[in-house]
Amino acid sequence: MHAFERGSVGIGFVRQGHGRKPVLYLPVSPAALWDGGYTCFGRIISGMPAADHMVAGDAFLKVSIKDEVAWIDYRRY
Repeated sequence: MHAFERGSVGIGFVRQGHGRKPVLYLPVSPAALWDGGYTCFGRIISGMPAADHMVAGDAFLKVSIKDEVAWIDYRRY
């Protein structure tokens, strides 16, 4: 629905053994190659400087969701 831009939050899956593992993606620059392959479901509202310093394998200590969007109202975000 939305393009992956700086500050987007998305989810995808990677193969792990006989299953798949969910992975969150936080691009710090536009990532057009993820468009259509992964789901972009939100944006970083605050804390972008912390996201700029993250590296692969870092863990999230706290995540807050500011607003819920119903599937019917997906265009609002």
